Amino acid sequence: MTKTRSRFLLTMAVLACCLSSALAKPQANKLPEWKPAPELLTKLSAPVQTEYGTIRVPSSFILEKDELEGGPAYTWGKKARKEGVDQAIALVSPKLTPEQFHDYTLKTALDDLIVGYQRAFMNWKQTTPQSGRINGAQALRLHWSGATRKRDVKVEGSIFMVQMKDRFVLMITTVRPNDKTGMKLTEAAALTFKPK
Repeated sequence: MTKTRSRFLLTMAVLACCLSSALAKPQANKLPEWKPAPELLTKLSAPVQTEYGTIRVPSSFILEKDELEGGPAYTWGKKARKEGVDQAIALVSPKLTPEQFHDYTLKTALDDLIVGYQRAFMNWKQTTPQSGRINGAQALRLHWSGATRKRDVKVEGSIFMVQMKDRFVLMITTVRPNDKTGMKLTEAAALTFKPK
């Protein structure tokens, strides 16, 4: 075998290794950056500070804060929860040990951490999660629908899972069926989230 031919074969082998390695790993920096529609930003508040980062919520929404084992859960709604869900966005970060966080991928975290939420609804349906970025942080989003178990009220919304350095942040939007305006507004709020 000539030197030129063996150099060529070696070069091709190295190139094949590089290509297979690149194809095996999704390029996180190639993910689309999700941004809220500019015309909706005028309907959102100034950034609100939470334990997990900042978020802009619809200006008229009321905040209800609960202390959970993993940290505070924030829910902003067009009405107070006791008056019934109309439009809402919730932000929570489930408690994970460093080992659990290390073992999770964004997808397995999403699947595991929304199980409790799914159980609160009948006839749960969801779309396949899409990958993207929210203010530079890797995220997944899906749309869901169901009916509340207590009152059999149909609702729908979106779920966003954002990966931070040491935790996952879950944002859940809820609106009544076919409330396209509410869906766009609550999703726009979720897309303003800036992790700490």
